[in-house]
Amino acid sequence: MRQVFSSARIENAEAVARLLADQGIEVRVENGRTLRSSIRGNFSYREQAEGATRAAVWVIRSDDQPRARQLLREAGLLEATAANPGNFLPAIGHAARLDAASPKRRVRVRFGLLIVAAVALALWLNQFRNPGWDLPEPVRADAPAASPIDPSLQAIATSADTHYRIPTPPALAATLAALEQAQSPDARLCLAVDGEAPGEAALAAARAAGLDPRPASTCEDGDDSLRVSVSDYLTDGSGSGTVEVSVARGDASPTPRRVEVERAEDQWRILRTL
Repeated sequence: MRQVFSSARIENAEAVARLLADQGIEVRVENGRTLRSSIRGNFSYREQAEGATRAAVWVIRSDDQPRARQLLREAGLLEATAANPGNFLPAIGHAARLDAASPKRRVRVRFGLLIVAAVALALWLNQFRNPGWDLPEPVRADAPAASPIDPSLQAIATSADTHYRIPTPPALAATLAALEQAQSPDARLCLAVDGEAPGEAALAAARAAGLDPRPASTCEDGDDSLRVSVSDYLTDGSGSGTVEVSVARGDASPTPRRVEVERAEDQWRILRTL
């Protein structure tokens, strides 16, 4: 059973019920005439107290409902909604209220929505232009003063970066020993390489240069031997560098000096004394 019509006036509900009944539709009227309203025939409206019910027409059989609504619509008592002409239920929701509102009200509502959208867009763009506008400026800490660099330490670091101390090449030791032997050809040569007795490679290079060296540890101080010590070879890897040469004869104290040397293929050249 479905309700198809309601009215505050009982005569309207009864007229609709008769219209449907004449078409063979079984109906029932609720909240219609009572004994009191029949006696007071000069008043046909239901008393409209707060919460009072209205006279309503109900279709008993559900399969008669579409035909009943069609008859009411043809009689101008029921209107289809604009969204769906086949739907006879009243429109609800925000869209229906806007359609029922006056044109001026619709214009005001749309204008208000445009203003809200414009304000939101302006705030969003301002946030991208200045993302930190609401944050306090960070406190900048003073940078600590740089301590002065000791020039001597800087020189040592530079020297360590560009020069390397490696074992003295045997051919270089033999070349320097031959130069000293040429100045004292009658003296017996005692040779030390990097503070130690010369190795087999150094002895072989000296013999190839025409020398007959003995380890410096076998020569005693005070004799007439020529003591030559070659050590502390520094190079940058390019084939040139500096080396320290210490020479002594007899009771004389060793005299060290540093010379600049350069390798040319298998030969060594003495460039200058530093």
